[in-house]
Amino acid sequence: MTALAASLDRALRVAEAAPEGYARAVASDADGTLWAGDVADTLFLDASTRGLFQGEGLAHFLAGARAVLGDGATGDPRRDGPAVLDAYARGAIDITTLCNLQTQSLGGRSLASLDALLEGAAETVAARIHPEVRRLLAETAARGWPLHVVSGSLGRLVARTLTLAAIPFASVSGGVLKVEGDWVHAALAGPIPLHAHKIDALKAQGAWPPALGLGDGGWDAPFLHGAFAAALIEPKPALRDAMREHPRCFTL
Repeated sequence: MTALAASLDRALRVAEAAPEGYARAVASDADGTLWAGDVADTLFLDASTRGLFQGEGLAHFLAGARAVLGDGATGDPRRDGPAVLDAYARGAIDITTLCNLQTQSLGGRSLASLDALLEGAAETVAARIHPEVRRLLAETAARGWPLHVVSGSLGRLVARTLTLAAIPFASVSGGVLKVEGDWVHAALAGPIPLHAHKIDALKAQGAWPPALGLGDGGWDAPFLHGAFAAALIEPKPALRDAMREHPRCFTL
């Protein structure tokens, strides 16, 4: 057993002792936590560099890229898509701005076209599931603990990735685009669950507060603070700092 698997086992044993009032459930972030990398970034980079944005989605992308890049925007998605991701990596834009842009740029197409667009990124990232996390989720599923995923990525994309990875889940709360009939608009149906919105999403699913929470980024701290036991999977420094005072926190 690896050190990470052993630590996850300890987190589960602690979570099993959660008192009445905690949902016997796992609440988890997706990107960086369940798998290596970010499925929304993977799709965004693929769609922009291959020129796959269209209609109102393309118009939203071009406007968003101009807002982010200013005079550096070229109007060519093949160049501006990677530049937007670089801007985020430098800290020039926040996570909410990036997630909104990535999600809304996918609109302006039929639902069937959207699902076809998602498939490649979902297949790529499904192969990157952390083996130790897969093992943990198999154990919690065997105990009857449902998995509720809260993510800043498009929820439909996260759900497809989990399905391809053969990870059973009870719910996925992520970005949702407005759909009319079979048409997907470049507009959000509601706020993307980031920061405290992750708590709202878990409450809506009846999974609050959870016995066990999993996360990797600073934006996961609000919901992880409410979990009885919290496991930080290769956490970013902001999450390490935010979770220092949690009494049952396992940093892996």
